[in-house]
Parts: sequence; C-alpha cells; structure tokens
Amino acid sequence: VVQILEFLDLVRNDESIEIVKSKNRFRNPTLSGYRDWNLQLQISSEDGSIKHICELQLHLEAIKEAAVKLGSHSHYEFFRKYYAGATHTLEDRMDDLRTICESGSLNTTFLRNVIQNPLEDDRMLRLADLFENQ
Repeated sequence: VVQILEFLDLVRNDESIEIVKSKNRFRNPTLSGYRDWNLQLQISSEDGSIKHICELQLHLEAIKEAAVKLGSHSHYEFFRKYYAGATHTLEDRMDDLRTICESGSLNTTFLRNVIQNPLEDDRMLRLADLFENQ
C-alpha cells in the first residue's frame, strides 16, 4: 500500500502526466471481492505536442500471483458474462447461486423443485445458462 501511495505522489507531481480516469477497486471491490486500481493516464511529450493515453493497473503482488497460479481469469470472464445485465437480474442470479450451494454442496432439492415447477421458467433458463457453460 505504501508503494502505491508513493507511486501516486510521483504521478501527481509530474507535469507531463495527467490522471484522466481512476477506478479504485481497493476502496470499492467488485462483486466477487476482487481489488485493484486502474488508472488512465495521459502522458505528454516535453513540449506538449504529443499526447498518449494509456491504462495502468495496480495490483497487490500476492493476489496477482494467486490469480495467475489458479487461472482465475477464465472464471472471471465466465461470471462477468453470466452476471451482466440489469440489477434485478444480478440479484436473481446471486440468489440462485446462494441457494444452489447454501449447504456447501449442490442443493438437489432446490433444483428438482425448479425443474418440476412450470412457474419457474425464468429461473430454469438462468440455471441452464449457468450449468451449460461449466
């Protein structure tokens, strides 16, 4: 954390660098709890005639190493796609996932009830999407 703050001081004090956009997911983690800090920086040449925008991602080393070792990016891509959509859809999908795994193992009673209940069409489609892509 100290290194990140020192880095930010360097960027703020360099007149050739402007922070265009900042997304601090250390302060506001993603739904999955993932944390990083993304900065869009505009870097100018000495005379200011050339400007370039780039993205800089700041990660905690231990978290990044674990992500690489465990191959978590493929899981991230799946769940990012699965949870995309309106807020109510996100809440419904999170409720489904909690219910499926609430005892620490697959809740087959819940799944059986969804399959047998004709009023659960929307939920059935969400679950089909989840299981089909696994």
